[in-house]
Amino acid sequence: MYIPMYIIILIFLFIMWRIDQADANLGRYSEKEVSSDAWMYESTTQYTVTPPPREHLSCVEKQMILEGLERYKWNTRLFAKELGISRAGLLTKIAKYELEKKG
Repeated sequence: MYIPMYIIILIFLFIMWRIDQADANLGRYSEKEVSSDAWMYESTTQYTVTPPPREHLSCVEKQMILEGLERYKWNTRLFAKELGISRAGLLTKIAKYELEKKG
């Protein structure tokens, strides 16, 4: 089964975001609250979800693009096809992150 690279990137970013949210909520409950059934009845409580910082997402995207380019030996046409974006879009991202071929 073929899964486009951009879907994999989105899933990875979502998982990283959920991990950050779980880490932020670790100290929310005391031992007493967790051991009682009170936490089951908090359905009226509204939570604000904040996404991870853009810098973090940019770093992840940059690293994944660099790894993909190295995997495809900098063949931007084939890598863009795997990502499901145009070659021009990939070249824009390469310029945005100032990526350069090593060696």
